Amino acid sequence: MTAVAPAAATVQAHATSSRLGVRIVHSVPDLVTSALAGFALPAMVLLLAGRFSPGWVLPAGVAGAAVAVAVCGAGSEQVDRRALRYTLIAIGLAFAWCVVNSFFSAENLFAHRDPATYNLTGRWLMDHPGLGIPAQPEIFGSPSSGSGSSAGFGVSGPTQLYAQGNHLLPALLAVAGWLFGVTALLKANVTFGALALLAFFGLARRVVDAPLALVAMVAFAVSMPLIFVSRDTYSEPLALLFLVGGLGLLHRAVESGRVRDFALAGFVLGTSAMARIDSDVSLLAVLVTAAVFPIFAARTARTTAVWQACALVGGTVVPVLVGWLDVAHLSYGYYRDERHHILPIFDAGYALLLVLPLLVWASWHPAVRRVLRSPQLPRRATIAAGVLIGGASVFLASRPLWMVAHDRNNPFVADLQARAGDAVDGTRSYDEQTVHWLAQYLGWPLVILGVVGYILLVRRCIRTRSLATVGMITVGLAMSLLYLRASTITPDQPWAMRRYVPVVLPILIIAAAYTVCVLLRQSAAPVRAAAVLLAASMIAIPAAVTAPMAGAREEVPQLVQVQRICAAFGSRGAVLEVDPPAQTSYAQTIRSYCNVPSYALIDAQPAQLAPVRVAVAAHHRVLYLLSTDPTKIHFAGSPPAAPFSEVTTMRWPSVLHGPPTTVDHESVAVYLAKVRADGLAEAVTAPG
Repeated sequence: MTAVAPAAATVQAHATSSRLGVRIVHSVPDLVTSALAGFALPAMVLLLAGRFSPGWVLPAGVAGAAVAVAVCGAGSEQVDRRALRYTLIAIGLAFAWCVVNSFFSAENLFAHRDPATYNLTGRWLMDHPGLGIPAQPEIFGSPSSGSGSSAGFGVSGPTQLYAQGNHLLPALLAVAGWLFGVTALLKANVTFGALALLAFFGLARRVVDAPLALVAMVAFAVSMPLIFVSRDTYSEPLALLFLVGGLGLLHRAVESGRVRDFALAGFVLGTSAMARIDSDVSLLAVLVTAAVFPIFAARTARTTAVWQACALVGGTVVPVLVGWLDVAHLSYGYYRDERHHILPIFDAGYALLLVLPLLVWASWHPAVRRVLRSPQLPRRATIAAGVLIGGASVFLASRPLWMVAHDRNNPFVADLQARAGDAVDGTRSYDEQTVHWLAQYLGWPLVILGVVGYILLVRRCIRTRSLATVGMITVGLAMSLLYLRASTITPDQPWAMRRYVPVVLPILIIAAAYTVCVLLRQSAAPVRAAAVLLAASMIAIPAAVTAPMAGAREEVPQLVQVQRICAAFGSRGAVLEVDPPAQTSYAQTIRSYCNVPSYALIDAQPAQLAPVRVAVAAHHRVLYLLSTDPTKIHFAGSPPAAPFSEVTTMRWPSVLHGPPTTVDHESVAVYLAKVRADGLAEAVTAPG
């Protein structure tokens, strides 16, 4: 054996370490997605078990993240300096985007729409091991006309409430709160948005050249829909992170051929079902994708392809099951109300699991194999795909010319129409406008480039028999067809665009970048120059649309106001809301942020309040009244001249025609009072 000099050994070890470091940096988009999915699963299992506390969640989550990262690995491909450089730029862009948008994070503490529900649930979980939220009517003497519910929090039992929806986002918000405090909880979703951008780059660079992947990343980063849902506590950034991250891992799995990579891709994709129950619709397309691999596999590779497909589908099972158990058991009222939408998704999944294996088996018949090997098939399939995609796009985009879509009556839509001076028709769904919504935020050039890009990607996939992009194409087209046909959401902007953030927008942008990529590879200089201009427009138009709202910060300074209110109650308070807006918006805020009992008794009279005060005192607490209207409180003297606290907040407006261009401002006033023995109230005034 030849001895190696110590100096040479050091250099050799350093070179090996450097190569591993380069591979790790290059794989960061895959690694962070895998790590967060690995952390999420044990956290959600512990939430279901009622053991959601730092001592349980943090070690179990870190262990899960470590396992997922180990399965993911650093990638086996050779990484050149150019690829490393663009990855570092993407990491830097994601970090900068996170820092900038964190200064504009929302403080949505008063429940009226989904973000406040997620935020208040996350704040509750910071101090409690489960989501059986006690209404505690007994503290208030169980008044017959009282209620503990509020917006986003319904009654699941005689004395218990539930937080609607899936709870992965609140669980991760609580983890951020444990580690860095309440302020971090309110900014955590910006971090998830930044990680989703990084995962998006990880997918895009596998489809287009790295510079164009950066163009696509910046185009998405400056778009108003992503900024809107990331600055506030929406669940779409998490769903986006796991869906585009999982599709990137699926692309890698097809290239590597490793069964474990298929399982990891399925696991990450399935984790999206713990963030949003409607992510299961995307997973139906993943099931269809899984069948493609054994159908087009060569005879000698069929067994491996079947194992790959089974690993992809099998990886989704546990997180999807946990997501279903979460919404079915911890949000039963929501599940009961939405089960007519949820169960058909699972029924379709069961049907696919029965039909697709039969389809795979039938595809192995010699007659079918001859058709699949026909030299005419790629050309015919490409033409058919182009006609279908192009025709469907023209059909959907033309609907405003000949269609007015309707759904069930929505008083909120009627109110927006009245304020805008439109004809009032609360049944309007505006679904005929969905393609135009995309163009309003991204620009018609990007939308058209995206449609062409889908056709070009399908052509490449068919002609080269390359299946690496089949998952992205299948999921993108399926979800685009579904949600561009009908948005299934209240049609005010920018609220309605949240429906398109997890899948439709990102894959459309990647498809547009692919069209530019094809144009740049042409030899004609004018074509390449036009491609550069188109690439610039992909960034410039969304940025121009976002610019008027770039400084919007939702509901600030609600945190300061809530902290002031909590300080007035102290640790021994018990709060009774006495008007409907106070119950709707504040009841759970008081429980989550003040950690004191909260209940509602609308239009409470002194004769009702006197026994309530006695019951509260028996629990060694002090009864407070909270209202947004001073006339709803029966004061012993004259009503207070000023509220206990009043702040003016900035809000994203709700509009029906195009993206918003100006912020709204709203004054939020709160009146507090203590109840005397006779049931009359004495105003509580703010200190100083």
